[in-house]
Amino acid sequence: MQYVGTENGIGRGRCTALLAASIVLLSSISTMPSAFAADKLNDLLPERIRQAGEIHVASNAAYPPFAFKDEAGNASGLESALIRAMAEKLDIKVKFTSIDFPSILPGVSAGRFDIGSGGFNNTEERRKIVEFVNYASAVSGIIVQKGNPAKISLDGLCGKSIAASEGSAQRVNLGLLSEKCQAQGKPAIDMPTLKGTPAMVVALKSGRVEGVYIDKAVGGYLVTRDSAVEALPGVVANPDGSTVVMGILMKKGDMQLAKALQAGLNAAIKDGTYAKIMKEWNIADDVQLKEATVN
Repeated sequence: MQYVGTENGIGRGRCTALLAASIVLLSSISTMPSAFAADKLNDLLPERIRQAGEIHVASNAAYPPFAFKDEAGNASGLESALIRAMAEKLDIKVKFTSIDFPSILPGVSAGRFDIGSGGFNNTEERRKIVEFVNYASAVSGIIVQKGNPAKISLDGLCGKSIAASEGSAQRVNLGLLSEKCQAQGKPAIDMPTLKGTPAMVVALKSGRVEGVYIDKAVGGYLVTRDSAVEALPGVVANPDGSTVVMGILMKKGDMQLAKALQAGLNAAIKDGTYAKIMKEWNIADDVQLKEATVN
């Protein structure tokens, strides 16, 4: 049946209004699940953080690509991006404070910061002091001067001068590797301990050390930005044969926060945000985790 005249105009107006209302309703419904999910994840947070509306992060000032200050002085890097993604899923803001690596763990343990970020390997010793939310596997390698003038090999570190960062898992492993050298009747590894990646690179390029024992992802990042250094192929196996993961840390016993961050990271993994961030920072697929874990 066809309507004409004034009623036809009124009919079209009513239909248009109903259609517009339907579109608005459908649009609202389509956004409800994500908003609902964010609300539910926010409920997982400790009351102090939910009320503050933000999480305070102690971030490594100089450990690219994991955490460092960019040219504008802002927190940057893989972990900073992951933390921002988790915070978005938990519907809170992030406050970063960039400090030296050795100060991060005690600062978190003392409660001065909610979480710590800086390329921390999850080790038994650290688990006695803090909790971990793990986001990737950890492997280490060696970077040397271009051309490897000291002729270093991954299985030939005995008697060489190899730097590691103060407070790092690499420093602990280097000590164990040196003990193995001595047990085999070989010279110990000379192990200068320096504060952060930039100091180690300067020492390497100036010839004060022959190699730097560092996280493989960090080494890969450095050699793409400094033609004076190169990474040795392969990885340095952990002395005890174990596999290691990396994580964001928080105060010992703060399991409510740990579980909330785990849920936020798993949400980022599920919707592809995690994979996108890992790709942006050139983190290999075999380093990525399928699911975030706690401790």
